[in-house]
Amino acid sequence: MAWPLLPGAAATTSLIGAGANAGVGLLINGEVNPNDVILGYWTGAFTAGTGLWGTMGVNAASGATSSYLKGDDPLKGGVISGAASGIGYGIGSKLVELPLDKVLNPMKPWKDWMWVDVGMGISKPLP
Repeated sequence: MAWPLLPGAAATTSLIGAGANAGVGLLINGEVNPNDVILGYWTGAFTAGTGLWGTMGVNAASGATSSYLKGDDPLKGGVISGAASGIGYGIGSKLVELPLDKVLNPMKPWKDWMWVDVGMGISKPLP
């Protein structure tokens, strides 16, 4: 795998994708399918920072590929994977990210703060 060569976000999402595929396969089927893990790895790597439509497109292609390799209907696999990733993206960005962001990132809106120059190119936020 090319994990050490990937940028930070892609490295993280690739490991999440591979781990999720391995875990779900083990939970549902009692075994880990290496093809699914590899597809999950690269799907995670390619979807990093792509937004909703990029995530849905890459997941649809990955689902179609996985279905084809298993001898199932690639159209069905692609549509289900694309739609499920869109739902998951919406849930993750609205129901999970926003509430957790206030807890994990309390200073996030720092760019909206008023800043005062203290000299020599240094500034600090107004209290």
